[in-house]
Amino acid sequence: MGFWLRCSQVVLYPFVIMKTDSKPATKADIQELKGDIGKLMEAVSHLYDADETWKDEILESNERWKDEILTANERWKNDLTRHFNLAFETHGRDIFDALGDHDEPLRDVQRRHRLRLNRLEACVGIND
Repeated sequence: MGFWLRCSQVVLYPFVIMKTDSKPATKADIQELKGDIGKLMEAVSHLYDADETWKDEILESNERWKDEILTANERWKNDLTRHFNLAFETHGRDIFDALGDHDEPLRDVQRRHRLRLNRLEACVGIND
């Protein structure tokens, strides 16, 4: 409110100069008042145009900013995906190789368990 009040005092009020005498208005006074009102309307029109231009500039700036952020996010996502794929490819082989080394002892334990179960089933008389 204060900003607009200051703007209106600075921009609009100097166009309207009121006379302090108490004489009736003449045709010249009325014409002068019409001219002042025309200047006032023109000043308001310029303020409206400036406001519209300012709004359009802000909207364009926001669109550019949004596009820049979306582009940066897309680039970041692609870089992150590429680095993850590279890391998984590099370390994945090591992990699978390490699991492969442990796979043989597990198979041996499973084979021994299966043999033990077969012996127990044979003793009890349960055969598949």
